[in-house]
Amino acid sequence: MPAPAPTLGDLTPHGRIVFEGVDNSTNHDLWVISPDGGAAQRLTTEGAKDKDPALSPDGLRIAFVSDRTGEEEIYLMNVDGSGVRRLTEDLDSRRAARWSPVWSPDGTRIAFASWDDSGTKVDIFTVDADGSDLTQLTDTDDGEGGLTWSPDGDQIGYDVSWGSVSRIFVMNADGSESVLLTDDSAYSFFPAWSPEEDKIAFIMYTGGDTSVFVMGRDGSDPIKLAGHSWDPAWSPDGRQLAVVSTFNGHHEIFILDNNGDGPLWVSSLKELGLDPSDLSWGP
Repeated sequence: MPAPAPTLGDLTPHGRIVFEGVDNSTNHDLWVISPDGGAAQRLTTEGAKDKDPALSPDGLRIAFVSDRTGEEEIYLMNVDGSGVRRLTEDLDSRRAARWSPVWSPDGTRIAFASWDDSGTKVDIFTVDADGSDLTQLTDTDDGEGGLTWSPDGDQIGYDVSWGSVSRIFVMNADGSESVLLTDDSAYSFFPAWSPEEDKIAFIMYTGGDTSVFVMGRDGSDPIKLAGHSWDPAWSPDGRQLAVVSTFNGHHEIFILDNNGDGPLWVSSLKELGLDPSDLSWGP
């Protein structure tokens, strides 16, 4: 993506963007920023690797991954960083790393991916937001991750990696009827469902470049929105997309129109020495 002058343009910002920020001391913490030019604020300071934040549909809680106890587990906290509690504690027999938490649209359940004890098998699970009712959705030898829940609650999208190939699938929210959306022509991953339900943004690596694309929820009509960009996150109203790209030699958060026009706004995280990733935009 070219390096334009930061501007709000015609953007009417609302909500907040939570992200993982890696500083010059390689600390991995969660941060929050308002897409109106406000200053970024640190939410976690545990000295652990905190990542994969996911804002709840009401914008009041954040699910995230942390290794603060030695294993990568799913945690919840309030949007101001208070009230941290561990959600997964050796659930089932899956004691290894967990990642990619995503909320159901009604805010009652969280889906996530998890290695098994051997470190060779990944499956998708859901659990109630109070830590009860663990349900295993997949039982394959594939490498699932990059979860996204459809706004109508009916489907979960995810990516599957096999060596040098990554493809995007959707399945029913109960784990049934998995359908392939992308082919093997490129490395496609990290799907993000539009609040308007009809589109899915995703990352594609092809020709030596990482780009953000948008396709129909059935995989039709993929369109490139932004080159040299990654980690797409939709605004709550679906009018904009936040992505990570490069500005003046540093990774920053860009906001684009949902047709790819922009950027309408660019963060100033270089001043804090932060490298952003894993964006989540909520109310």
